[in-house]
Amino acid sequence: MKYCEHCHCVISQNICPDCGNSHLRDVENNDYCLIAEKEEMWAKLFMEILESNHIPYTSLPILGAGVVMKSGKTEWYRIYVPYEKLSAALDLWKETFETPNFESV
Repeated sequence: MKYCEHCHCVISQNICPDCGNSHLRDVENNDYCLIAEKEEMWAKLFMEILESNHIPYTSLPILGAGVVMKSGKTEWYRIYVPYEKLSAALDLWKETFETPNFESV
């Protein structure tokens, strides 16, 4: 499997389908991989599930506080887990949401 350092995605191809990056490298167990983009309420729920299952994660807001305050939109988060925990996290995702990992913002 390959890893796109720009998108933080695990890829089976030689070019990242999201950004077109062709400078991919072999994925390592400690690489944080994008698992989902979700609205704040659901993202926080999933982060609590990851914590209760002892899966490390990190998250980043997509819109930012300024946009959220001015537009009244709800914040969205990207959630990342280490590659070595990706399979377990995906199983938890499927159990929790029964939907694809990504929805349009």
